[in-house]
Amino acid sequence: MGARAFQTGTMNATERRARCDALPGYFKGRHVYELATSVRRFTSFVELGAFLGQSTCHLAQLLLERKRARNLAFELDVVDAWATSTRWVRDPASVSAIALHGGARNAWAAHMAATSSLGAVRSVTRAWATDAVGRFANQSVDFLYLDTEHTYEYTRAQLRAWGPAVRGWVCGDDYCRPGVRRAVEEVFGAKRVEYLGYEQFCVATTGRLPSRPLARLASPRQRADPCCETRRHC
Repeated sequence: MGARAFQTGTMNATERRARCDALPGYFKGRHVYELATSVRRFTSFVELGAFLGQSTCHLAQLLLERKRARNLAFELDVVDAWATSTRWVRDPASVSAIALHGGARNAWAAHMAATSSLGAVRSVTRAWATDAVGRFANQSVDFLYLDTEHTYEYTRAQLRAWGPAVRGWVCGDDYCRPGVRRAVEEVFGAKRVEYLGYEQFCVATTGRLPSRPLARLASPRQRADPCCETRRHC
């Protein structure tokens, strides 16, 4: 996608969502972002892992819509190492975007500018998530979304490092990958983890997640047997 900017103020929510969906990437958690941004008391949002900006675009636009509709303030911080090696990237759209902009970090910035999302981002930190946590005070983050490396060791290290900083929810992608699921359940305990479908998980560090929205996001079968849809028997 090119970097031609457009005015989101003249577009409705469906059109803004379509612009984010059109960006290259693998994001499957918009329903999680919708749930988190519906919580009025949540003002601090942190995204660990942004890749080419598809997920950041969705979160930024939801937060901007929330501010326009209810005048609710927010802070959005993005952390990504944007490692120089992108050998794992296979889909043509992502490969093309990285080549066009001279790297994943530049592509992210171009996509944020093109979708008028950059103004919603308070800070961008290019670092490994475990190194960036020192910038955030204890109990300062309402919503943390994790989508970085999918190994057990690194996922566990991130969750342990960021745990003290979060006062609300820890959510993330790729729960159905064995390493991620093992780490999440080891750190929080399997009974505390809510499965939201499409490989998304959430944990409330204090209190509980709202039950009624959760029931709409994942079927009873999915919640009883997380990741069943990846095995094609839900």
